Amino acid sequence: MIYTELTKKAINICFEAHKEQKDLGKMPYVHHPFHLAEQMRTEKEICLALLHDVVEDTPWTLKDLEEQGFPADVVEAVGLMTHAKEIPYLDYVEGLRSNPLASAVKLADLRHNSTAGRLKRFTEKDAARLRKYLRAQAILTGGVADTDNMCLRVRHTLREQKKESTVLEIVYEPDGRVRCYLLRTVNAPESEKTGIRPETAGQEGHKTESAASGQEGYETESASAGQEGHKTESAAPGMEEGTGRQDVEERSFPDFSSLLVHLAGRGFSVTEMNRLFRMNP
Repeated sequence: MIYTELTKKAINICFEAHKEQKDLGKMPYVHHPFHLAEQMRTEKEICLALLHDVVEDTPWTLKDLEEQGFPADVVEAVGLMTHAKEIPYLDYVEGLRSNPLASAVKLADLRHNSTAGRLKRFTEKDAARLRKYLRAQAILTGGVADTDNMCLRVRHTLREQKKESTVLEIVYEPDGRVRCYLLRTVNAPESEKTGIRPETAGQEGHKTESAASGQEGYETESASAGQEGHKTESAAPGMEEGTGRQDVEERSFPDFSSLLVHLAGRGFSVTEMNRLFRMNP
């Protein structure tokens, strides 16, 4: 938490606005915005985390916040995070996605609201809300909401070369904790290594269409994340036998340190490793 005149003002407004309210677990609601504020890094993010629900859930208005001297972009972000009941929830989340300030706080908000321990008991209604929040997180992160396994999958390309590409999939629990890291190494078919695709050779103007992986807001049904050291090989979608085989090697790592050791052993450069550190939550 950064303590400035502005953040201290936001703390006082937050406490006075929410002090009589309870959350779904019957705990003092004011702990929620305080928890979000502790995770934020900048003065504006902290102010927004503290104020994100004051317009939606209390008599405070955006004009009141302007008059208190909060920056215009903070007030705008509060407005974006205020959910008008007539707007479908996922449309509301889509509407704030392009605002970096609102997106950062909303993602933290969704993750804290997905912490099952905050509830006295977990019902099917709560499970449905959790699935909705996973879809919302997928919109904000460009990840995949795997509602069968109750997790969010976010993919990053670590290395892309002609003969081989390496993709990291970080699998998150609904509350933002990392469940595991899946590392996929895709070896191109021999035909692609030589620049010739068997399925298109000699077919001028041939065109194919395929589904994009990692599509924004995409929801999938899949098997649960693998176990440590698990290794599989499979043909890539759309690659029929006889058209060139694309081998996929997959390994699962339970923590970041074991992933780093593996990548270091594969000769990943300092630049590549630094990029990986920025990806890791």
